[in-house]
Amino acid sequence: MAYQVSARKYRPGTFKEVVGQPFVVQTLRQALLQKRLAHAYLFFGPRGVGKTTCARILAKAANCENLTPEGDPCLTCDSCRRFQEGRALNLLELDAASHNSVEDIRAIIDQVHLAPPQGRYMVYIIDEVHMLSTAAFNAFLKTLEEPPPHAIFILATTEKHKVPATILSRCQRFDFRRLPTETIAQHLREIAHREGIEANDDALFLIAAKSEGGLRDALSLFDQLVSRLGSLTYQGVLQALEVLDYDAFFAVSEALRHLNAEEALLSFRRYVAAGYEPGTLLMGLMEHFRHLLLAQEAPQALSESIPPNYQQRYRETAPLYSRAFLLHGLDILLEADRRLTFTRAPEIAVEVALSKIALLYQALQAAPSPTPAAAASPQVATSQTPVPPPPQPKSPAQKSDASTGLVDLPQNLQEVKKKVIAARPLEPPSPQAWQKALTEYTRLRGANTFFSTAIQKNAYEIQGLTCILHLPSEHHVLLSQKSATELQRFLEKKLAHPHVEVLLRAAPEKYPELRALENAMERWQRLTEANPVLTSFLQLLKGQILPQDIT
Repeated sequence: MAYQVSARKYRPGTFKEVVGQPFVVQTLRQALLQKRLAHAYLFFGPRGVGKTTCARILAKAANCENLTPEGDPCLTCDSCRRFQEGRALNLLELDAASHNSVEDIRAIIDQVHLAPPQGRYMVYIIDEVHMLSTAAFNAFLKTLEEPPPHAIFILATTEKHKVPATILSRCQRFDFRRLPTETIAQHLREIAHREGIEANDDALFLIAAKSEGGLRDALSLFDQLVSRLGSLTYQGVLQALEVLDYDAFFAVSEALRHLNAEEALLSFRRYVAAGYEPGTLLMGLMEHFRHLLLAQEAPQALSESIPPNYQQRYRETAPLYSRAFLLHGLDILLEADRRLTFTRAPEIAVEVALSKIALLYQALQAAPSPTPAAAASPQVATSQTPVPPPPQPKSPAQKSDASTGLVDLPQNLQEVKKKVIAARPLEPPSPQAWQKALTEYTRLRGANTFFSTAIQKNAYEIQGLTCILHLPSEHHVLLSQKSATELQRFLEKKLAHPHVEVLLRAAPEKYPELRALENAMERWQRLTEANPVLTSFLQLLKGQILPQDIT
């Protein structure tokens, strides 16, 4: 017999042999046993997960003369044998990618009312149905909605969103999911055993992970590697697929944890020189950081994408890393991945990301150690799991003083700001400097503003690094929030201090003229109400009386 690829040789012939789609299989079996077959089905999902295979099994089972108690075709009756040998006359498969016109659909419409030449049902399988033209979909609507009793339509597609809603509403829809990596690896293990091929479990797991949930892709890759290698070993599959080992990413992350940017960059350069793409290395490192986070947060999730012998290593290694280090590091890698789309120097983008990650711990190395009093005070328990500080680098130039110690990496930028202020305190600006900066702001922005009025009236106070401006009312405070940010940036620049803060408060007592304006407004309101002519005039013009702004 001529050689057949594994995807065809081991293609399921019954629902029992279908891999990784339990919901679809169970539903179709029950429909067959209860004789509740619909006239139209839509199978959708990614490539290579069993859509066309299940459609053929359903067509075979619908015409089977001796259906099993489980709802599978018997494979022994005349109808099943015709389906198995590819000579069934009551099955029509149409590839919509190449037959997508109105004429192709019209050919089906013209023959759908004819009784099947064999069996109970005439089954039409239309693959890649989303490729049909709009006119073809419209021509198909009426037939799909009310076909004759002997007709069953099974539509399959990888892009459900391209199928019109009028078609979707006429079909029973089945969502085919990507297969778990462990499920694919187990199926490959069974095929290797049947074929007498020596295959390492880790090698099969690597093939399954590379297929990204598609069983057909995994079988094609399996055949290719067997033809090249004969027996499948982990190292052989790694070299053949040109992917990096987990050990490589463990070495890079370990160097980054020890603040050793040089070793991480040298490792990266070696892999690039060996022919690996910078984007592939970056993606692998992102996956590695993700696995370390999963090992801390949800260790059971590791079984979905990592070979079994490396799962334990991740669980043992993950506690050595601060959770904040992994989160910030992953954020830096994601930013580098975004830049790779636009840069013409991808190697530089990855090298910059590695250097940033290596500096994450060192950024807070100068933070002072806690005082004895603080150390003696009780600590409030937090949800953060305590993580031992990372070891110091061996380079003398990077060693810190004995009085300083490493602290946990902050979780947000505001915490970074507070810690930097505590580590390197700056002298607050003098009152003269404040006065000069505020006066210059008034000169540049003009006198007719809320802030300029407050500054000219000395309606402000300075408290350390905070400037509190007093405005006439809460309404003025709300209107001036955006301007407060602008003033704060101006003062940071003029005072050469990065931590200046501007606050706004309502203080009507500092604006006695405001009360006079309010009294005048009340008098005008009473005058308007007492004068019908003025009231009519204002209504005609759609106007109102407003006091002059104090600014």
